[in-house]
Amino acid sequence: MSKQDVANIKIKPMYVYLSADSKQTEQVTCVADVEGSLFGNYFALHTPAGENHAVYLDDATVVDSEDYLLPVLPGSGWTATRVAIAEDDSATAIAGKIKTALLAVSGSPWTVVQSGKVLIITHATEGYAHPARDAIKTAKKTGFSFAVKAIGFAEISLGAIEGDIQLTGMEQNVKEVQTHATGETVQSEITTGYSKPELGFSLMEFDKAAIKRAMVMVGGQTMLPEIEDAEEVVGYGMTLMGGSKPTFKLRLHPVALDDADTSEDITFWKAAIGLESFTFSGTEFSTIPVTASIYPDSTKPKSIEFFSMGSTEWLSAI
Repeated sequence: MSKQDVANIKIKPMYVYLSADSKQTEQVTCVADVEGSLFGNYFALHTPAGENHAVYLDDATVVDSEDYLLPVLPGSGWTATRVAIAEDDSATAIAGKIKTALLAVSGSPWTVVQSGKVLIITHATEGYAHPARDAIKTAKKTGFSFAVKAIGFAEISLGAIEGDIQLTGMEQNVKEVQTHATGETVQSEITTGYSKPELGFSLMEFDKAAIKRAMVMVGGQTMLPEIEDAEEVVGYGMTLMGGSKPTFKLRLHPVALDDADTSEDITFWKAAIGLESFTFSGTEFSTIPVTASIYPDSTKPKSIEFFSMGSTEWLSAI
C-alpha cells in the first residue's frame, strides 16, 4: 500500500434498524377483594395481533351467563374474559384465578407465570401490543398495578436519517498511579470502568407512525380506549417511575451491501433511546433528534459486550 492510498477513503451511508423480533412481557400486580369491591371491575389486555380483552372480575356465585357483571364495552372489537372470584379473596388467590382464565383463552395468545400476587404475562407472538392497563372509568378500575417488563418489537428500519450518525463516549475511566518517591508524576493508569457510549442521529420521517415509534422507544405508550369506534392514541406519562428504561438491539447496515450481507454491520446489543424534543418547523424539515445510550450486554463475550462490527450470526450457535 502506498503512503497516500485513497482506496479506503469512503462516504458510507447506513440504514438504522431497531431490535430483533421479540415477545412483549408484562407484569400485573393484583390486590385483594374487600366485600365484593372488585365485582364487575376489569382491566384491558391486548395482543400484538390487535385482539382486545377486557379481563373482568365477577362474583363466582353467579352461574347464569345472563346475570354476569359484564363491563360496558362496545359491541365489536373487544372480548370479555370472565374471572370468577369470591368475596374477600386475597390478592394471591385472585392472581391465580386470573392466570387460569387467561390460559383458557382460545388460541393461547400468551403464557402466564404467577408469583404470589404478581402475574408475568408473555405474549406468544413477536411484536408490540398496547400495554395492559386498568379500566378507564373510575368506577370500573381494579386498582391493580401494571408494568411492561420487555417491549415486543419486530425489527424495523427507522427510515430516513438526517445528517451524520455519530458514535461517541468510548473513553475508559482510569485511576492514576502515583508514588511517594515520584510525587505527582503519573507512573501508570489503572482502568476502573468504561464510559457509556452514545449513538446520535436525527429521524426525518415525521408522520404519525414515526412519532408513535419514537414515543414507544423512549417508554411512551399507546392505548385503545374501550369505547365505540375508538382510535389508538399515543401518550407519554410516568409509566417508568422506579423501573429501567427499555432497551433494544440497534443495528447499522451499510447501504452499499445487500440485506443478507452482514459482514460490515455494527450491532449494539442494548440501546436505551433518549428523545428530548420534536422539532416542528414551518420552513425547515421537521426532525426527531435521538440519542441512544449503549449499555453492556453481559450475555455476550466480554470483548463485544457494548457492540460488535461484523456478522454476529455465529452467536446463535453458542
